Amino acid sequence: MSRMVPTLRVLFRGESGIVDEPERMMEQAQLMWILGRNSTDPFGLAGDLQVSRRHARLRRAGSQLYLRDGVDDGGSLHGTFLNGRRLSQEETLLSDGDIIRIGDTFLIMAYWPANFDKQDSIPAIIGQSLAVCRLRHRVLTAAANADVDCILLLGESGTGKELVTKQIHSHSDRAQGPLVVADLGKAPGSLENFVSELFGHTRGAFTGATSDRVGRFEEAEGGTIMLDEIGELSLELQTALLRVLDTKHIQPLGAKSKLKPVNVRVVAATNRDLALSVEENRFRNDLYGRMLECILHLPPLRTRREDILLFVREGLGARSASKLDPELVSRLLLYPWPRNVREALKTGQALAQAAQERGATCITVEMAPSWIAGFTAPPEAGDAGGRLNAAGVEARAEPIAEDRHADTEVTKVKLVAALSDARGNISRAARQLGVNRKSIYRWMEKYGIPSDDIRSRSRS
Repeated sequence: MSRMVPTLRVLFRGESGIVDEPERMMEQAQLMWILGRNSTDPFGLAGDLQVSRRHARLRRAGSQLYLRDGVDDGGSLHGTFLNGRRLSQEETLLSDGDIIRIGDTFLIMAYWPANFDKQDSIPAIIGQSLAVCRLRHRVLTAAANADVDCILLLGESGTGKELVTKQIHSHSDRAQGPLVVADLGKAPGSLENFVSELFGHTRGAFTGATSDRVGRFEEAEGGTIMLDEIGELSLELQTALLRVLDTKHIQPLGAKSKLKPVNVRVVAATNRDLALSVEENRFRNDLYGRMLECILHLPPLRTRREDILLFVREGLGARSASKLDPELVSRLLLYPWPRNVREALKTGQALAQAAQERGATCITVEMAPSWIAGFTAPPEAGDAGGRLNAAGVEARAEPIAEDRHADTEVTKVKLVAALSDARGNISRAARQLGVNRKSIYRWMEKYGIPSDDIRSRSRS
């Protein structure tokens, strides 16, 4: 496994807006950096008028980075902020995904493999995070493997499953064939209607069938069919689908002739935890096993903050050159984005419309849609709660969240998925599951998930 290296990347500069700058590997022989308006600053902060000459100090210890406000006895004039909270002059350990604000400049800390090849040819999948770079590599690999006839996309609503399906199709040897999307979340309830929709029917097969109909699988012959929201199918409909996936033959409703062969690649997609659905007998284990041949996980936007502003800029469109107020940028980067990429694009569009209506050259928080304008960021006071300081002890206990699932148990599959999404960060996993940190630790003990394994996840 490749060694993980701490990096810092500038996401936004007050004078130039959203920027596309490469991450900087912080693993040179140098162990300390003075950040600010000085000639030795590695991040070009000299142009930020809100930054002091010796604004903050960054120190490396092995593969870890520590940040403190100020350099000498006094702190900086305008402060250094970590995930919306003002830092003290005590060193704070940086974690993967942390957002740092110095003046009107925003950076992100992230761990990257020491030798990672970022070369790819799928610009349509937007993102500069490690998770998205890895996803692009996996999409290319899956698309090019002609032996893989079924691919499963797992991801929350709004993460871009249809876009990824289009890229799988266009980068495969089936690109000249059709791409057909079947929304199973809206599939007809009865088995008869479901078979008609996917596999077709003959004239007279049922009342109202006045002519033959070609089903979605036949429409996709020689190409790709996307079965969206596969987790919503009833067990009866799952059985009918499994038979086709196994035999690669269909029989239109009412057909008396032999089965028709079909040559399609299936891309199934869902925002459900199918492993949990299998445990709860809501999804067939054999159908789930049939789709395990190739699985692609689409990361939620909240776990790849370096990509947030890219989607907002995409949504801004012709207004993408407009100046963004740093206070708005802070909210955009800290907002949890429950509806993911779709919500970020919609936010950009709403900001563009508001700026156009007001004739504004600078887009501010007041112009933001309600979900951003009404978002309350963490208090900008004290240090980052629940983190380790330079002495290796917890600097401040995180307030106990209301445990909405105190009387329920989370399965091991769901717990591991949450910890993976949170990159091993217990607090983030707890927020995602709607519980407090104590519940996470209790479940880790119950399922035998060692703390060392969680710490390794935060570096992978």
